[in-house]
Amino acid sequence: MSKNKTDNKNKYSHTVLLPKTEFPMRAGLAKKEPQTLAYWKEIKLYQKMLDKTSKKEKFILADGPPYANGRIHMGHAFNKILKDIITKSHTMMGYNSPYIPGWDCHGLPIEQALLKEMKLDKRDVKDIPAFRKRAREFAQNFVNIQREGFKRLGVTADWDNPYLTMSNVYEGLTVSAFFDALEKGYVYKGKKAIYWCPNCETALADAETEYHDKVSTSIYLRFKLVNPTEKLKNLEDKPTYLAVWTTTPWTIPANQAAAVAKEEDYRIMFMPDGTYLIAAEKLADEFLKKIGKEAETVSTVKGEDLVGLKYYHPLTNKENPVIYTDFVTMDTGVGIVHIAPGHGEDDFKAGLQWNLPCTCPVDEKGIFTEEAWEFAGENIFKANPRIIDCLEEIGALLKKEDITHSYPHCWRCKKPIIFRSTEQWFLSVDKDGLRQKLIEEIKNTKWYPQTGERRITSMVEQRPDWCLSRQRFWGVPIMVFYCKECGQMQVQPEVIKAIKERALNEDVKNL
Repeated sequence: MSKNKTDNKNKYSHTVLLPKTEFPMRAGLAKKEPQTLAYWKEIKLYQKMLDKTSKKEKFILADGPPYANGRIHMGHAFNKILKDIITKSHTMMGYNSPYIPGWDCHGLPIEQALLKEMKLDKRDVKDIPAFRKRAREFAQNFVNIQREGFKRLGVTADWDNPYLTMSNVYEGLTVSAFFDALEKGYVYKGKKAIYWCPNCETALADAETEYHDKVSTSIYLRFKLVNPTEKLKNLEDKPTYLAVWTTTPWTIPANQAAAVAKEEDYRIMFMPDGTYLIAAEKLADEFLKKIGKEAETVSTVKGEDLVGLKYYHPLTNKENPVIYTDFVTMDTGVGIVHIAPGHGEDDFKAGLQWNLPCTCPVDEKGIFTEEAWEFAGENIFKANPRIIDCLEEIGALLKKEDITHSYPHCWRCKKPIIFRSTEQWFLSVDKDGLRQKLIEEIKNTKWYPQTGERRITSMVEQRPDWCLSRQRFWGVPIMVFYCKECGQMQVQPEVIKAIKERALNEDVKNL
């Protein structure tokens, strides 16, 4: 720098108002941050905050725990820093605001991360106790790693006393709560069509699903009636078919019935190939456009006039019944619904009402079983084209087209899920007015923002019974015993008492 420039700098520097601090020119965070954290630990900052406000009104922030299955990421940072701001600001406002951190140490996320590390598939696990021991160690390792990461973020909490879902006391109280619900009749075991993730190989509760657009191949079919003139008079002795529409061709092997709307009108049409075809009156014209056909209207009948007829299953020639249900709508399709009780919630209920077989020829990986005949061993989604080709070869296919529709996906792996009938444990949401009690409690809670109340209320109002069980190795087991003599699930009262006592004494071992 030249002498003139130096003189100019000295001349004007005193005219600029700058703060005077002891801060060094360089932040030196690599050294400063550990020093700051060590100082906070030395002075017991968290305990000082609580002691100062020990007699003040409490403000409790319930910490929704992260999964102990990996290192922290930006989502963790965003979550923990916001919570830290809330608890510290309330402490400064005079509240007693303890922050007890926690970790979710069980379930699918931990199990999947461990299987990935071990380079194994779930089916490769032979020594289950050893796997559970490894899972516990795996989860504890990431609890420790994440805890140090959260400390580095400057989050102040009771890090030495977190709650862990795999702790003895937590597991014991979980089992105890399950037994309480079982004793009071809220918990039952039953076979139902529930959400199932073929990728994660586990049942899903309704809240564990999310909807995304999916392209599916929808098909229009025809099911041949066995003896149409039995109930439909004034028809000539010609083949008569029901028109059916579905967006899940892979469920056709599990078909057990065809459902109509009892009070709706159905049009009987004479087709160019010399057959009769039946579809809902309100949808018949659009349906004919879809399949590119013209037809002569022969007559119309009520849906209830079709109930009791039988048709041949297009792939097996098995005789299945025509039934009615209250979920057949007139907004899309043809007004006649193919029913597979093993693959749909409404279908399952219809199956119970009409005493239909609950066939589910699909295993936990989404692969057809031997019950699916020639499709056995194939992935259900990949088998769709071949099923459609088979239906076309036998003359049952009227039209196929790709549609984009909202479809349920797994919230963890983000892949499409299915309905699959399996035996599971459920919590009865309507037992002793539980659903209404929950809704009342929602009303008595302040919500920020207010839209949260509407969302959770809608979920509770529409939620089916909650699926409690999961098909995993790593989790709190359901310990219930089956009494052969009485044919019921039972738990001895002394067993429940012992578990509760041991849980409260933090002495529940090897659950």
